[in-house]
Amino acid sequence: GPGGGSCSPSTDLLVRPSCAALANTRSPRLSAHGGVVRPAALGGRSRSVGPRRPPMEKARRGGDGAPRGPVLHIVVVGFHHKKGCQVEFSYPPLIPGDGHDSHTLPEEWKYLPFLALPDGAHNYQEDTVFFHLPPRNGNGATVFGISCYRQIEAKALKVRQADITRETVQKSVCVLSKLPLYGLLQAKLQLITHAYFEEKDFSQISILKELYEHMNSSLGGASLEGSQVYLGLSPRDLVLHFRHKVLILFKLILLEKK
Repeated sequence: GPGGGSCSPSTDLLVRPSCAALANTRSPRLSAHGGVVRPAALGGRSRSVGPRRPPMEKARRGGDGAPRGPVLHIVVVGFHHKKGCQVEFSYPPLIPGDGHDSHTLPEEWKYLPFLALPDGAHNYQEDTVFFHLPPRNGNGATVFGISCYRQIEAKALKVRQADITRETVQKSVCVLSKLPLYGLLQAKLQLITHAYFEEKDFSQISILKELYEHMNSSLGGASLEGSQVYLGLSPRDLVLHFRHKVLILFKLILLEKK
């Protein structure tokens, strides 16, 4: 489980980035893995499940036609020594009316903690995971998840909570989005995850709220155009990895609705 194993010290020390720095962030190249093209993490593995892309305009605008950003929630998932993986923070709350620190999950997303912080993650100092969540409230739109995982030695924390009993602390910072903007979102999320851990105080959640506001302001409305959606995606890497099996994947996509 995520709570065991030893880890090597991380050499990535980042200062807290500003929103201006995030706005200029370029996404990393993508390489092929599993059923789709996957972004390469900053020092770990990446896993993904193939996206079903919704119409850009539909996801970009609300029911009233007003422009809205693609990010639904910023979520922190941690590993508790007794309760296992659980949501520790969400902004906005996953269930309207609950607090940001509520552990309660919507029934449709009950597996979110295990997707964002999968078994075996403790074997890596950091990692990036890509996953899907089913639609809520019957709106039929797939939710795309990107999770950046890291771990830190408990003795390095400035504020150590009473329920931290192990030598290392594992957490994932996740973005839940209406659009599969993997390259754009991953680059920004990795920076913020590093900065969040460098605070060494997980009660400092203002940076996560700023991330939500920044992503929706920079990626919403007319600011998201054309080729930006595909930043970091490499068709060349896809073909080199899967070779003739690309045709099989293409056929599966065509047969998806059946």
